[in-house]
Amino acid sequence: MKKVYAKLAGRKLNFFRPFYKTSFVKMLSLSSVVALLSSASPVYSKTVSPKEAFLISAKSPSVAFPQSVISVYDDYNVDASDQENYVTALQAGSTLAASVVSDYVSFLINTLSKNSNDNAIVNVLAAYSNSLPKSKSSAEEQYKKFVISAQNGENTATIDALNPLRNDSMARMQRGKGMQRDAEVTNVILGNDIQKDSKIHVGSDVVALGAKIKVNAPDSVAVGYGAQVDNSFTVAVGHLAYAVGKSSIAIGGEGRWNDNPIPPEGRTIAKGEESIAIGRRVRADGKGSIAFGAYSKAKVETSVALGAESVANIAAGVPGYDSLTKEATTNTDFAWKSTMGAVSVGNVAGKKTRQITGLAAGSADSDAVNVAQLKSLQGYVDKGWKLSVGGANAKAVGIDSSVDFSAGSTNLKITKGDKDNKVKFDLAKSITVDKIQTGNNTLDATGLIITDGPKITTTGIDAGNKKITGVAKGTEGADAVNFAQLKEIKEQVASGSFVKQDAQTKHITIGKEADGDKIDIVNNKGDNRVLSGVANGVISDASTEAMTGHQLHQFGISIAGYFGGGAKYENGQWSTPKFKVKTVKDDGTESEQSYENVASAFEGV
Repeated sequence: MKKVYAKLAGRKLNFFRPFYKTSFVKMLSLSSVVALLSSASPVYSKTVSPKEAFLISAKSPSVAFPQSVISVYDDYNVDASDQENYVTALQAGSTLAASVVSDYVSFLINTLSKNSNDNAIVNVLAAYSNSLPKSKSSAEEQYKKFVISAQNGENTATIDALNPLRNDSMARMQRGKGMQRDAEVTNVILGNDIQKDSKIHVGSDVVALGAKIKVNAPDSVAVGYGAQVDNSFTVAVGHLAYAVGKSSIAIGGEGRWNDNPIPPEGRTIAKGEESIAIGRRVRADGKGSIAFGAYSKAKVETSVALGAESVANIAAGVPGYDSLTKEATTNTDFAWKSTMGAVSVGNVAGKKTRQITGLAAGSADSDAVNVAQLKSLQGYVDKGWKLSVGGANAKAVGIDSSVDFSAGSTNLKITKGDKDNKVKFDLAKSITVDKIQTGNNTLDATGLIITDGPKITTTGIDAGNKKITGVAKGTEGADAVNFAQLKEIKEQVASGSFVKQDAQTKHITIGKEADGDKIDIVNNKGDNRVLSGVANGVISDASTEAMTGHQLHQFGISIAGYFGGGAKYENGQWSTPKFKVKTVKDDGTESEQSYENVASAFEGV
């Protein structure tokens, strides 16, 4: 893109009277400059041939070129002959409006190159009068610089623009540097009081447009009053916009037009690395955070604040709510626990909320659900579930309904905890039944009958020719004895040979093989026993046979007979005999004395 120069004829001074002290450059709208830089497209116009020119008057010649690229008359009411969708530059002849199609290319090649003999596009800002400009330059000289009337007193330095014909991929617009056609620069700097860091040089790829801008890093863009960039690859666009973090973007206007101290929240700031802040007084503090909307704030890493006054301050790593446990989930899967900062569309602390509308139904686990899905779920829940017993009497149980359990008799007890929903079924300690049938076995009021087994009934116990096990030792007379007790007696008899009969002689011996020298036959109460059925024993010096009562009685009678004197032996008792002894005294008289034993009687003789 070549430098574009233009001069205004005297008849246009009345139109520009309020702006006669403003240079041609300052009359360019900001939107036109940004469009010029961002699109990097050439200024299209057309070479005017003599056949197309016509004279209106000697003082009002004009030439037209497209208004869509550089507009001088954006905000002014000019007559139809001067705009007609173009920016008009006045010169020595008047032409028709140039076509905006293919003729632009040939115009650029011919007019913007040194080899062209066509008239340059020139405007001269005339004095505040209807007089013609005081000075005129040749076409070549007009091509290189502005020609400004002396009484204007304006800055006459040139402003460079992109020159696509000379391979200047990045050029700059910077006042006071003269022609930059052949310079290898990549900066675009336009404005007053622009502060650049010492490391900024001609190849730093910096764009700065506006007043009081601070550029502290290369590869950055700052547009607007007081805009500031502190790191590389940052963009700050708007009044007092401030891009702090590397690769951050701050777009927003504060709307202040003086140098009063900026309040703490008085500008749009993209503080975090790779953060984006768009809107008035917006802040994006966290790394990778996004805040969009006036006064919105994204405070933590990767958080997103959408809409005016929204605040995103919830960091990653927050577990979701589990409706089943009614508390935070312990599931660490990404669908249950966040891995990035939260998206906020309001400010909970400030009680500012928004509805999200136009939301499609979610399908994946991590998708948001809409009200339609919740209504569908509610419809399913409202159907409830059915309760039946044995497949009969089925009835729907709603979400708000209660199910009550009760027992049909006192044999079963049903309880529920007061602090939980656990239902317990307990069999009563005392139950009442008429009959219990297990297979072919029956338990009823008459007793227990086990098929092919024992029977315990009210009439007695029938073991059914089966073993009875687990019987304790009997202690009372009516107790049953167990096998252990019988075995013990058997072992005692066998080991002691207490009673034994000779198979041949049929003689019975008692205790022949047992130890001991005494047989005690008293009973368990200590009473003596009668030993009967004893045959008369042999009475001899060698006999060890027991004597019977009969033998002793006969022996006693015999002895009593021997004693005489009235001695008797009856019923096992002796009757004492009495002996009378008569003695003769010395005088020849007799005396008689009774004695109860023989020895005494002999002593008295």
